[in-house]
Amino acid sequence: MTIAPNSFLNSTKYQSAFRKFLVYDDITQLTPEQWPHVCAAIVSDELWQFDGWFPPGSVDRATGFQGEKEKLTQPSVLFDNICGFLPYFEEDVQSLRLKEWRVKPVVLTRRAMKGGGAHIRQASEFWEHLYNFLDTHPRFRHYCLPTTE
Repeated sequence: MTIAPNSFLNSTKYQSAFRKFLVYDDITQLTPEQWPHVCAAIVSDELWQFDGWFPPGSVDRATGFQGEKEKLTQPSVLFDNICGFLPYFEEDVQSLRLKEWRVKPVVLTRRAMKGGGAHIRQASEFWEHLYNFLDTHPRFRHYCLPTTE
């Protein structure tokens, strides 16, 4: 599936050239050539989900970022290299992994949202956080457009 921020983001504020994103729910669908372009993940707080992430051979030639299984399946290393989001419901206890893994919390609600706009605000915050990450992280700087000042 391909997604884009569209009206949730003022993309002119950011230098990142990314305007559309491919979303996968099965990492086995990614080729070694695609792994260096992985920029974000929405995760649960379970370690098993990282098995198979950044397999050996998934090297980003521009930055030297290498997929070394023993390192990149460790969330603390993984989230130094990609932007992580950890959703949870507002009435649940916040996961201790939020700080340990350096992921952005995404607080979900089960209540009906009538006119409050909370879901719009949440989507905007998601895109803002991702684009800030893309603009500032060394792995993705070479995908930024020059400023026109």
